[in-house]
Amino acid sequence: MAYNPSDLRLPPWILYLLDALIAVRVPIGRYWHIGMTRAGALMFFSLLGLWAAAFYSGNNLLYLCGAMLTAIAMMALWQGVQLLRGLPLFGAYLPDFVEQCRPVVLRQDISDIARSTVSGLVDITWSEADLQLSARICAATRVQGDPRRHGDSNVQPNQSRLIAQLQSSKRCYHKLTKQRLTTSAPLGLWELTYQRQDLAIWAVLPQAVAGLRVQGLGQNLQHRIEGDEYHDLRMYTPGDPLARIHWRKSTLDPSTWRIKRFSQAEEQPQKAHLRVDLRLPSGATQAAFENLLGLTWHWLQSQPESTSRGHQSQLILGQQCFDCSQSDGRKAAIHAIAAALPEHHAPKHGAGFLLSLVEP
Repeated sequence: MAYNPSDLRLPPWILYLLDALIAVRVPIGRYWHIGMTRAGALMFFSLLGLWAAAFYSGNNLLYLCGAMLTAIAMMALWQGVQLLRGLPLFGAYLPDFVEQCRPVVLRQDISDIARSTVSGLVDITWSEADLQLSARICAATRVQGDPRRHGDSNVQPNQSRLIAQLQSSKRCYHKLTKQRLTTSAPLGLWELTYQRQDLAIWAVLPQAVAGLRVQGLGQNLQHRIEGDEYHDLRMYTPGDPLARIHWRKSTLDPSTWRIKRFSQAEEQPQKAHLRVDLRLPSGATQAAFENLLGLTWHWLQSQPESTSRGHQSQLILGQQCFDCSQSDGRKAAIHAIAAALPEHHAPKHGAGFLLSLVEP
């Protein structure tokens, strides 16, 4: 009966030892860490046995084989270091923003790379607080002959391709700084990690909510104009002026405070202007606040980005004001929506619709 190599079973303690060895990362200096892959661990033990046999027997052929394999391993380590050091900064290639729970596939060709004779795959990771953002780059530098031999027929010589699928399950805004580059190129023996500073903005917007109704509270998008005529009372919300509290119908307990409402006949609202009240009443949920921002993002998407016809759009988000008809103001508004948090003050005064969770 022929021998089947798959019948070979290694003792469990050897497998545990191998996995523990692979998990070890040794720091080299301040920014570098080195570890071994499975192939590298096997080659390491093979080299130990080869050098032990060479020293024991004094055989020159064993010395030559050991020196050759050691030189190959060291050259692979050096080329991996050169590959990571020659890569450009990737923060500028990330999208300006992504939408919550909607994956974005990024395929960006990059020509600004250092000259090197090494090609390989590099994993890129930004880690900030509870966020971990990963991407991968196919670095093909100074490819000789047919580029298809290097795994990607579309990657040209002296060019890299950044490949990533970016997705976030919650709205957030982070300024990323710490970046880790990891590769096992070119031979898959060593796993090198290089940490560097690469500034990037990661803005995740809420899902756009079409329509005028805020889910969960039954509030409509309203345009309210302050006036002199007494209308009625409403519950107190932090940030309301104390002068408007109806003290005859209130006690010292803030939960009993009632606010006087004054209004006047409203005029035709300006649809190109929006005021967003970021106050979160005690009875509202975080989901209602996210829907409020989703309505804001949907409104911003509907506004043109050009002022060629004299169109102007303004967004007042809490205490911040943005001119959304300008590219810089629009970008700042997008970042503000991604980073918005509940506030305790009423929004700034201005024209246009008022979008609020607070009972008017």
